[in-house]
Amino acid sequence: MIRFTTILILLIASLSCKNQSINEIRIKKIGQALIQIDATTDRSSIHDITYVGEGLLNEISQLKIHSNNRYEHSVRSGDIIKPFGDNTADCILTIDTDYKDIEIRLVYNPDNNKYDILGWRALAKNK
Repeated sequence: MIRFTTILILLIASLSCKNQSINEIRIKKIGQALIQIDATTDRSSIHDITYVGEGLLNEISQLKIHSNNRYEHSVRSGDIIKPFGDNTADCILTIDTDYKDIEIRLVYNPDNNKYDILGWRALAKNK
């Protein structure tokens, strides 16, 4: 019985870690798609995102103008601390450049199997 319980716990843990890494890869691909977006792209056509607002599009355009075209993407679970977050985001996607970082609050929407952008903030780099 103890052996069965141990195997069951290990199986559940490995499955949850596998799903988390798949989501992290999926969310990092969202970051890559956001960097490739331009003014002619339909904002509702980005794979895995419900809709991208004009403010975020403008901020990403500024990143492309001012950065050295090197973008790092990272994902962390949870939300940005108040007053910018309200504990409703599933995760934060960070797009990191030499110019500034953008943190994007995401929540998974099971109705359309995409992520909704709850908000975002830009973080200036100290130079």
